[in-house]
Amino acid sequence: MSTPTQPGLHLPGPEKPASFAIGDRAREEIRRMLPEGKTILELGSGVGTAYLAKFYRMISIESEPRWIGLSDSAYLFAPIKDGWYDRAVIRTVAHLQYDFLLIDGPWAKVNKRSAMLAAIDVIGSMPRKPSTPAPARQSR
Repeated sequence: MSTPTQPGLHLPGPEKPASFAIGDRAREEIRRMLPEGKTILELGSGVGTAYLAKFYRMISIESEPRWIGLSDSAYLFAPIKDGWYDRAVIRTVAHLQYDFLLIDGPWAKVNKRSAMLAAIDVIGSMPRKPSTPAPARQSR
């Protein structure tokens, strides 16, 4: 898959190496709280996405083209604009249904407190319905 340069939804591509991920404890808590097959909307993707995609349907909002296509996830490329993901791009996914919101981005180049407040402002104001039951995953 080519590296995206335009905002929008991108499908998974070949696996790429990475050097960090959400911690073991976070992964264990998600597995404990969320039944397999549910949908996770995540802000920021990486190696943790690859692990979670084994158990869940993933929708990943990502600002760094190098992370697009890392895992079995639907990717939304949303560049950083005014200190957070481009809000206009994020609003294009208001119709998506998900069961769990994982905030693990954007990465260190933005103020984390501002990023969290932006997530609450934009994502928290989007109408949301729980996802429908996921179909059984095929073994690979």
